[in-house]
Amino acid sequence: MLLLAQAWGTCEGDPNYNQNADFNGDDCINLPDLLTLANHWGDCL
Repeated sequence: MLLLAQAWGTCEGDPNYNQNADFNGDDCINLPDLLTLANHWGDCL
């Protein structure tokens, strides 16, 4: 979650962008990434 928080609101090319936090592959770290993470996290429980 820290990784996602640090990169939140960034897109590819931004200094804080981290590809590892781009869970849905759209080159931006935003709500859809959080929802994708939550969905997969729920599948693991």
